[in-house]
Amino acid sequence: MKARALSLVWVLLALAVLLAGCSSLRLGYPWADWYLLRQVNSYFDLTGPQKKEAKARIAQLALWHRTQELPEYAAYLTEIGAKVDQGLTRPDLDRFFARYQELRHRFYAGLVGQAAPWMAGLEPGQFGLLQKKLAEENQELEEDLIKPASEQEAKRIKWVAGLLEDWIGDLTPAQREQTKTFLAGQPSLEPDRLAYRKSSQREFFARLPELKTPEAFQAELTQLWVTSYEEEISPYQAKVLATQEAYKRFLLELALNLTREQKRHLQRKVGAVVSDLIALSR
Repeated sequence: MKARALSLVWVLLALAVLLAGCSSLRLGYPWADWYLLRQVNSYFDLTGPQKKEAKARIAQLALWHRTQELPEYAAYLTEIGAKVDQGLTRPDLDRFFARYQELRHRFYAGLVGQAAPWMAGLEPGQFGLLQKKLAEENQELEEDLIKPASEQEAKRIKWVAGLLEDWIGDLTPAQREQTKTFLAGQPSLEPDRLAYRKSSQREFFARLPELKTPEAFQAELTQLWVTSYEEEISPYQAKVLATQEAYKRFLLELALNLTREQKRHLQRKVGAVVSDLIALSR
């Protein structure tokens, strides 16, 4: 299930990769386990013993992620920075996208080992609360989708441009127009993502009565979080892959036309983030 509630544990990786783009990495990452426990509790209304076990398992996950995975992210970003400076190629870009998926799957595999035994001990009513919370979130997402398309597109352009400028500095007028034109030509995946999310949730809750042991939860979560993209591709996943290909072409063209100052900005940014990741991993 690509359900947001269960995927919130992804915050440990998100904080390392997504927040890596801002100065709050050192400040935010050490609080990831606290935030995660808070979010899990909001979805399941944990009892005292359940909360104690969840806290212990999250601590184990956080320790593994901090000591084993953060150095991998540092090496990953270092290679990206070096390749962009030398001259990025399409094979480089393909390898970086594939490596990201490997790191993502590694995190989910580690997560499953901690989550499955704990989830097997939850009560049916707690999963009922989860289902209610997810329905509320789905409603909020549906409300976002009825906003004017122009408003949604403007928001997406602003977000992508801001992310690029965080890493390479100010965009030139030509690059800004290139970014705007590219994004305007990309179909929104949000309706498909919401439909896929709701379908995944229905499938999970339909199978839930059969999941009575840690081993059963382990198999289910492995299917949902680790191997789902390695099997038959759904129409939604096919659209995601097509979008990734479009982004690769866009990023390659952008990378090959960076100014000298933008390259220097990128190297400073990568160096700072790598330094933070290494410091956090110790």
